[in-house]
Amino acid sequence: MLNVRLKNLSIGPDVRYAFKDEAYQQFVKTELISCIKLHQRLLRCVKAINNLLYYPIFYYAAGAVLLVLAIILGPFEKVFVCGCNTAWYLWNTDNRRFLCLFLCKTQKELVLSSSGIVTINYQLLISLYRAIYPTLIFLLQVSGDSLLLLMHLPRILSANKFIQIIGYFYYTFLTVTIFGDFLVILLNKEWNLFLSEYLTFFGGMPLILACYVTRYHRSYHKMFWNIYHDIFPLLWPLRTLGIEEFNKFRKVAKLATFTSKIVIIMVLITSTGGLPWYGDEYEVILPVKIAMDYFDGWLLKLFLITFFSSFYHMGLTIISNVFSLTYLMLHLYNQLRMLNVRLKNLSTGPNLKHAFEDAAFQEFVNTELISCIKLHQRLLRFTEAVNNLLYYPIFYYTAGGILIGLAIIVAPKTSLSAVRFGFVALIAMCLTVVICVLGQLLENESEKSFICGYSTAWYLWNTDNRRLLCLFLLKTQEKLVLSSSGIITINYKLLIDLYHAIYSTLMFLLSVSEIL
Repeated sequence: MLNVRLKNLSIGPDVRYAFKDEAYQQFVKTELISCIKLHQRLLRCVKAINNLLYYPIFYYAAGAVLLVLAIILGPFEKVFVCGCNTAWYLWNTDNRRFLCLFLCKTQKELVLSSSGIVTINYQLLISLYRAIYPTLIFLLQVSGDSLLLLMHLPRILSANKFIQIIGYFYYTFLTVTIFGDFLVILLNKEWNLFLSEYLTFFGGMPLILACYVTRYHRSYHKMFWNIYHDIFPLLWPLRTLGIEEFNKFRKVAKLATFTSKIVIIMVLITSTGGLPWYGDEYEVILPVKIAMDYFDGWLLKLFLITFFSSFYHMGLTIISNVFSLTYLMLHLYNQLRMLNVRLKNLSTGPNLKHAFEDAAFQEFVNTELISCIKLHQRLLRFTEAVNNLLYYPIFYYTAGGILIGLAIIVAPKTSLSAVRFGFVALIAMCLTVVICVLGQLLENESEKSFICGYSTAWYLWNTDNRRLLCLFLLKTQEKLVLSSSGIITINYKLLIDLYHAIYSTLMFLLSVSEIL
């Protein structure tokens, strides 16, 4: 109505009589004042609606309602245009001043938005599409992700603020306990404790602290979820190669899930076995011994309850880290396997005498090669992100594994402690073997990518496809391996290096003990 009323102002007398027609000038003045008042009220109305929609606009940023609002709010942009197109040259000075004031006000469009972040217009529809499409692709991938069960425990540990607060509490408690015990030993000069039955504590605690740092430190947590949310939507869905290949992945996923359940049960048994039972001495663990020496009463009971309950949280934190890494490694392995299968399928083509003339076959090869090159580039980015995530933790876990392996062998044992050490050694060995085997499989599958590309029927292809293959072969010479700057690599060699390190350190300690 405002725009129509402004257009009607252009209907006036002839230019020769406009300035002398007082009735016309009074009519223009009345109409302009009325339009200015209405526009001011509309500004107030839109401001009130924006305050009402400040938060709901984020919740309701989808649906046909926004399309209707975008259509309704379209004429607001025409107010300034209608004001400019009026017959202002027929008006007197006062009316022109009113028009200038009105045009200044109408330069501010009346839009529904939330601080300019979300604005209801056609652009919002395009933004919604751009947001929905990648999310839909990601959800389709997740719906066929048979490995998702491995992420249940890590998701539970970061599910809500309360569970995270519990994790940070145990993280802080164990850190203070460990450094407090070392400080007590340093002040009292009780160096003999390092060669006693408490050696397992000194071997295990650094590894546990490394697990807590990896799980709860903000930078590691952010890097992991960045991989999960930024790279996973760009990967091929697991159903890309058909139901037969997908069923093979599901078998691997079922085996991984079954193994994870066994590991969880073993960790719970080990955590329960680490508690002091009837006839067992409380001082088998160094923090308990120091606490009994310095605390008493309710403070001692509170410390013991907190410390022994942390056994379960420590076990869950350790296997949560292992499951998260296993999940990433299995997905990386599956993507490489699909890449190799797709490259092998390129060798299936027409006879040599018809290959160069078959435009459909050449187009198929071109499309497949480009798709494989894109995936390989994304896998290189995937591997680089995982290596950045593991850059320091690999050193922590390797050093912790050597220390705890050495402590299990060297520490004095009773009948009960031998059972405990046996469970700890079994779990550590299982987790280490699983990670190293997956790393070796990943490395082997990466080497096959070059072999599969080299073995394709390239002689059946045209010049453009051969150039694409040359580019791909150059890229596949860079193997996808999980390592920390090439110093420590996750494969079979890491198992041998761990054995050599434990054996060498053990021989050194035995030699030193004989000399002393």
